[in-house]
Amino acid sequence: MANRLKGEVAVEVGGRTVVFRLGINELIDLQEALGLKDDDERFLASLDNLRSLRKLRAAVKVAVSTEQPDITDKQAGDIVTELGFARVGEIIAEALYWAMPDKSQAPQGTTKGKAGAASPGVRPS
Repeated sequence: MANRLKGEVAVEVGGRTVVFRLGINELIDLQEALGLKDDDERFLASLDNLRSLRKLRAAVKVAVSTEQPDITDKQAGDIVTELGFARVGEIIAEALYWAMPDKSQAPQGTTKGKAGAASPGVRPS
């Protein structure tokens, strides 16, 4: 079962469930696989544009490797073929969304730091 809080997205592929995960460890592995381990800005920008077939296959391989550590390039390519380029892009975008949520937009009712200490609010009269 996929855990969105860990950047996981479950997808049906060929009658079985495949979990894509792009947590920090997977992102670092992908960064290294793409040859961008020393360039964080360029790497993060490249995630918005995975139009290269090799990059897309590498992203799939890394994303599913948590549950399938022995996955080959060919098997990752087969997943891309099965799902299609557009759907794989959507899945990767969703996994990234869950893995790296915008922390500046905290859900309503939460507080940030000591300055936002919980207040009992207005007392009923």
